[in-house]
Amino acid sequence: MAAARGSASRVTTLNESTYGQTPAITPGDSNIIPVITNNINLTKALFDDPSIYADSQKRFTRHGNLGIAGDVSVVYTVSNFDSWIESLMQDVWTANVIKFGTTKQSMTIERGFTDISQYAIYTGTVVDTFTLEVNTDGVIQSTFGFIGQNMTLVQVEQDSAPTAAVQAQPFVHLDGIFKENDISAGCTLLGISLSVAKNLDQLYCLGNDEIKEPSVGQIEVSGTATFYFEDETIIEKFIDEVSSSLEFTLDDGSGNTHTFHLPNIKYNTGNIDQSDAGVIPVEMEFQGLYDNTEATTLKITRSA
Repeated sequence: MAAARGSASRVTTLNESTYGQTPAITPGDSNIIPVITNNINLTKALFDDPSIYADSQKRFTRHGNLGIAGDVSVVYTVSNFDSWIESLMQDVWTANVIKFGTTKQSMTIERGFTDISQYAIYTGTVVDTFTLEVNTDGVIQSTFGFIGQNMTLVQVEQDSAPTAAVQAQPFVHLDGIFKENDISAGCTLLGISLSVAKNLDQLYCLGNDEIKEPSVGQIEVSGTATFYFEDETIIEKFIDEVSSSLEFTLDDGSGNTHTFHLPNIKYNTGNIDQSDAGVIPVEMEFQGLYDNTEATTLKITRSA
């Protein structure tokens, strides 16, 4: 019997109106998401019986609370991840802009192993974490981290004709615009990493092994901006504890852009690490903070 192959796998996503419940589906309702890696899986707690016996061997164990957890890594492109970003930001795109809100959005995600006709259905999934890596030596990649409620395994796909993924050029650093404190960074940046963690709590109640709708903890926005060490300007912002801002616009070369704006950041390190005889960088770890003017810690703008 043939084993499932990654080349024949497929990920589709569909927004839920009620947490944990897949809505009625007509062909084309779900969207195919292009991915690199996927480790979303069913998880279960293990309840051990700690009773002591004369032979020192365990007698009983039970499967306990269950849930969904895992990461999906992708090449970051226009359009394909709009619904996942809404789940991350807890808001909807308004005039092509999205900020942190309080409207939770869950999804049903299907992992289709089409060559063996097996389909894993994950319900009540929400985006808990997000990372984005912008560097000079490749396409821009990101990772979405999910938690969810439950999983079922079936032999028939939910949507017989899911909407195809947008085939767009990947974002790269070329054609991008990079600003530090609202001023062009010029040719000083080597890389930017951005991380968002919502610290979702998986809540359980007596008599039920499934989580209730996750509760949001304190949202953390952080990252690292790596600069060429050319003078004291950037590192003094760490030394003097000066607030700043960071904005970068990604362009796919076809006029499609995504702009990430962190209006209020504080640099918490200024590491000058020499590894060889080459150019010495300055790694500035930053934390994103709420900005009263923008009314958010992070704002994302997409081109129309």
